[in-house]
Amino acid sequence: TMGKTLKKGKNMEIVWRGGAPGENIKIELLRGGTSVSQITNGTSNQRYSWTIPKDLEKAADYQVRLTGTSGSALS
Repeated sequence: TMGKTLKKGKNMEIVWRGGAPGENIKIELLRGGTSVSQITNGTSNQRYSWTIPKDLEKAADYQVRLTGTSGSALS
């Protein structure tokens, strides 16, 4: 969710569009444009519920990156 403050230990619903049917999607957590954690290595249902780690350092420059195995566009 862009611009939203998220809380440690709470769930964040990651939802996307695009990609090939059944394509595995890798989801990563970025900080300052650099990957700091892999949220999941492969999910294909266009939705993923992620529990924000309690030990995650507080910062305003986190992003989530989704990458399709076929290189297809996601949003």
